[in-house]
Amino acid sequence: MASAVYISVLSLIFYQSITDDSHKKSEDEKISRVCISVVKEQIPMKKIDPKVEQKTETKIEKQIVKKAIEQKIEKVETSKLATAQPSIERAQETLHVKQNTEEKEVKTEKKQKESEQKSESLKSKKADEETLKAKQNRFIAELMSKINTNKSYPRIARNDGIEGDVKVQFYITYDGNVDRLKLVCGEKIFERSAFEAIKKSFPMKVNETLFHFPKEFTVTLAYVLK
Repeated sequence: MASAVYISVLSLIFYQSITDDSHKKSEDEKISRVCISVVKEQIPMKKIDPKVEQKTETKIEKQIVKKAIEQKIEKVETSKLATAQPSIERAQETLHVKQNTEEKEVKTEKKQKESEQKSESLKSKKADEETLKAKQNRFIAELMSKINTNKSYPRIARNDGIEGDVKVQFYITYDGNVDRLKLVCGEKIFERSAFEAIKKSFPMKVNETLFHFPKEFTVTLAYVLK
């Protein structure tokens, strides 16, 4: 009898437990459905246009391709630059050597021209000096010829058979006259004759390009009996 009662009690407890679990499970399913329904209402799914998606993918692909091309070009340019660098350096060195050579040639040519010009200038100057000297000598020769033409032998010296040379100094002025006659050396007996011969030879035409006048001259007159 007691056993029967005990079994009946256990059966009742088990049934209540099953009933409570079923009820709880039903409630949980309702809550879950409600939550899912709420989430779906709050975050509606956006429809993606296939064309837009395709355009986006195409744009991304183009950007990736473009970037890859740019990287490749950059690598190629870097490689070319690295390869060309020695050639550039050699070209620069060659150009530098060429410039130095040209500068040296220009300097050498300039020095040669300066030397030639200097030589020509010296030759021209020497030629001018020689020409001037020749004109001066011709002037003096003509002057001496005049003086000797006007020279007379002193009678006393001729009678006494006196011969000799006299050196006379004088100045020719800018207007072609003679001034400041002076006997430098020689027989005194010939002084007057020499002075008169010189005075008779002036005035004369002078060329200012030959001498700086007034100009000092010294002449020697020879007195020889014939």
